[in-house]
Amino acid sequence: YGLEPYRAVFWILVAAAGLTAFYTMRQISLTFLGEPRTEAAEHAPESVPSMTVPLMILAVFAISLGWAGIPDEFPIIGPLIPNWFHHFVGSTIETGGHGAEHAARVAGQLMLTETGEAHSMLPLYMGLSMGLGGLALGWLVYGWKPLKSGEMDRVEAAMRKVGLGWLHKAMRNRFYFDVIYQKTFVAGSLWLADLFDTFDYGQPYTNEEGQKVEPHGVIDGLVNLGGTIGRGLSAISDWLDTNIVDALVNLVGRIGIAGSNTTDSFDRKVVDGAVDGTGAALRWFGGILRPIQTGRVQDYLLLASLVVLALVITLFLM
Repeated sequence: YGLEPYRAVFWILVAAAGLTAFYTMRQISLTFLGEPRTEAAEHAPESVPSMTVPLMILAVFAISLGWAGIPDEFPIIGPLIPNWFHHFVGSTIETGGHGAEHAARVAGQLMLTETGEAHSMLPLYMGLSMGLGGLALGWLVYGWKPLKSGEMDRVEAAMRKVGLGWLHKAMRNRFYFDVIYQKTFVAGSLWLADLFDTFDYGQPYTNEEGQKVEPHGVIDGLVNLGGTIGRGLSAISDWLDTNIVDALVNLVGRIGIAGSNTTDSFDRKVVDGAVDGTGAALRWFGGILRPIQTGRVQDYLLLASLVVLALVITLFLM
């Protein structure tokens, strides 16, 4: 464990105690002492009980809790109220252990006591001295002779005399942390939000003719482009369906009807005609052959002789 970090923290806290007491007395002096410096301050009423009563309760706790760090051996005010909180916290060190050894070692390194005991009176003396000193210095600067209306802040005036007006201005502006924060994080966040908004939709603007234009960002542009392409494809599909597909369907229907009519005509006139003609020819031929079928043998022999004679003549001619 090093020595310097603990010393730095200790003295920073001591300085913070003095500054806190100083600006507390400054606030009290500027608020309650002297003549009102503005019209609003001159006619300012007391706050309502809903604000003052909680402040009174907090003040009681703030004053009573201030005794928590005062040891019993502190002169005059130490024995007035039993400091149970001091004994409760100190018991963890007095009982020993690694944490107790560390606390005692830190106290010794800070030279809080000659023996290195953790319950040194030096922090209390330093805090009390800086607190009372800060209150006294604040009273001398602002309370002894209260500021008049329009008078410059006395700390600022003193710092300007020694050439530190720029430092007071920086402190009054909180070392420009708010400005830097606004210019970096806040402005950067707004710029990033505008960028995303422009990418998504876009900020409306007024053109040269004074007309308000609602732009479309990248995402909305892509969506609108998709919708336009969809409408175009739908229109093309409708035209193809109406003028090409329906025409082809109607043509196929007409061809089917024409083919059906042709097939029907061919069936009635050719197929049915051939069948009917064959039947009629057979009936006609049967009518011719019917007289031959007499049932007499001599007629059949005469017919067979004629057929044989016809065959012989044909063979002879060939």
